[in-house]
Amino acid sequence: MGFLFKFIFNSNRIYLGSAELEARFKRLLMFLVVCLSSHVILMMSLENLTLVDAIWFTLTTTFTVGYGDIIIHSVGAKIATVILVYFGCILTIGKAASDYFEFISLKKVRITSGRWRHKMEGHLVIFGSPKHGHIDFFNDLKKEILFNFGQSAPECLVVTSLWGNHIPDILHSLEYRWVNSSQYDPACLERICLDKAAYVLVLVDTFIPNEIDYANVELVSRIRETGYSGPIVAEVTSENHRARMKKVGATGVQRPMRSHPEILIKTLLFPGTEEILDNLFSAKGDNLIKKEFIFKGSWDELVSLCLAKHGGLPLSVLTWDGKIVTNPINEKFLDTKAVYVLVKEDELLVKRGLKIHSNYLKRSA
Repeated sequence: MGFLFKFIFNSNRIYLGSAELEARFKRLLMFLVVCLSSHVILMMSLENLTLVDAIWFTLTTTFTVGYGDIIIHSVGAKIATVILVYFGCILTIGKAASDYFEFISLKKVRITSGRWRHKMEGHLVIFGSPKHGHIDFFNDLKKEILFNFGQSAPECLVVTSLWGNHIPDILHSLEYRWVNSSQYDPACLERICLDKAAYVLVLVDTFIPNEIDYANVELVSRIRETGYSGPIVAEVTSENHRARMKKVGATGVQRPMRSHPEILIKTLLFPGTEEILDNLFSAKGDNLIKKEFIFKGSWDELVSLCLAKHGGLPLSVLTWDGKIVTNPINEKFLDTKAVYVLVKEDELLVKRGLKIHSNYLKRSA
């Protein structure tokens, strides 16, 4: 019976508040089985039909096929057919069909309004949503997920209460799943199959220093308490909370960068990526500087020359036609005008690099 129910509903998700509808549908199926079985038994008893003929007659009558190859004669059999088949089976099937279409309609409403309990596995749970520009952000995020994961891209489930009562049509078309709840409500953790999730993102949805960071630290802690052991990338507005976020279980911590969702995905896949990029942006430990460097040759030769002369680690080059090419390992021949190199935060080296850069700008003006 349970298999038949799942087959008819073709459901891999559990409807919130569907207990009454499910129970009613099961009662209809049980009543239908009783009516069919009773009619088969009565046809065998009253009309002396074989089991096969009784089943055949019952089913063809129930589904209004009526081949006419079997005809009943006794009054009792006719009364039983009217009561059990016409008023029992046929009306029950009609009611079950009505309930099914009601279920489909309610399911669509519940999904688009974020009140559907999704049964998922190996998915990405995203707690929070940008308050402004969320459509562009999630659109770009989806592109990065597909690019980095390919055919194994996980389904995405967003937990937020900032979308009102309807998921944006664009995000719905991108196959985002949505739970309409505050990410800070502990009850929401029971509705997202967190124990079967593969990845977790915790976003900052409002830029209120300290307050939002404390809330996200508490959220990450609760996620770990559920037993989830996968990667968690969390955002913080203040650098002061990075260590606390790491301590409660985040595998990656970064500042919100709404125009670069690819950093979130890279950090999920390669923990530590965010620290390298943050190091570059904050100029702590390393500096990216531009040096005038006229060079003709291969990328391997350029890298070896810079390292040998303690000129830093080349990352990109500026060609004479004005193009900036990063890590041009596939270029067989380079004709550079300048090179962008990563250097350690050595005061003399940085000043020398800045001086060279300044002189280059003057000559170019």
